[in-house]
Amino acid sequence: NPKASLYFDGMNLKQHDFQWTLAPMKETESDTIRQISETIKRNVLPSYANALGFKRVLLNYPSTVDIFFFGIDQNYFVHYKTCMVQSFNTEFTPQGQAILKGGKPAVQTISLQMIETDIHTSEDYGGSSTTEELKDMSIQAHPRTDPHQ
Repeated sequence: NPKASLYFDGMNLKQHDFQWTLAPMKETESDTIRQISETIKRNVLPSYANALGFKRVLLNYPSTVDIFFFGIDQNYFVHYKTCMVQSFNTEFTPQGQAILKGGKPAVQTISLQMIETDIHTSEDYGGSSTTEELKDMSIQAHPRTDPHQ
């Protein structure tokens, strides 16, 4: 057979990695970075739920993330779907030990690894549903005839 055979084995969910290196200039900026980090941690971790009179027996899902970049035309950049955070890390010594006056870190690296909750399909980019196209092709290939004619 001179033709190769292929099969479709599904789609993987897209993964995204983000990393920021933050170097506060003042003590108040260190506090703001800490607040940002704590807010992210609170939202990416599950919480306990009570059920049937028992405490802390179930876990609630953590928050999901919608990614938007301000100041750019989204039509020319990656289209992100809703994501779940797979991991969140803060490194306080990315370039060696450096401490500001007052004992706060002089440099921090924050990294997020996320995975989208839905696959990308042709319809996300203006394509039409193949199911509808196949249905239309089927009707054209096998026109219904009235058996009573």
